[in-house]
Amino acid sequence: MESFSPIIPTVLFNCYLKNYNTVIVDNHQFGSLAVKPFLTSTGRLGILSLKNPYLAMQTRRQAVIQAFKKANYQIENSSQLVSQEDTAEAGYEAMKMCSLDDLPDIFYCDSDTIAFGAIRYLQEKGISVPDKVVFLAAGTQTHETAQFLTPSLKTLEIPTQKIASTCLDTLMQILQGHEKPPIHKQCPPFMT
Repeated sequence: MESFSPIIPTVLFNCYLKNYNTVIVDNHQFGSLAVKPFLTSTGRLGILSLKNPYLAMQTRRQAVIQAFKKANYQIENSSQLVSQEDTAEAGYEAMKMCSLDDLPDIFYCDSDTIAFGAIRYLQEKGISVPDKVVFLAAGTQTHETAQFLTPSLKTLEIPTQKIASTCLDTLMQILQGHEKPPIHKQCPPFMT
């Protein structure tokens, strides 16, 4: 698909291909946004990731890791747990592999769905979230889901509504001849 150029005006939603018009989340901003609430302290960051993530997910994770390193957090290699699937059950199973006696201060999860399962496992083991360990996740569910979870989950949200409206605006600009393709736009993430 990358080698083709579209015949009719097309704008891709949160997917980047150089020959197409695209509107994506700014994956590099995930790091600075993720570390912002934790700049007054230092500690250890664990990672709960998918085994075969797509490129944007890898980019977000690397941005988060770099931001926490810059803030003098230690990245826990022993806590880089791998989930086979993007499900709560997979997050639950992956967390079983972590030593409960030596948990990092913060876990970053590739998705909020994985975080839901990991949090559930820790709660069942009597570990207080967020008092003992904080979870951050890339938001793929609605932010209401993360807010009403007990305990609530800090999510770095992909602004799907903003991306969708920007796609439509971009398409209108192309159809009216105001912009020349290919056009690439980014929307910033936000934290809930």
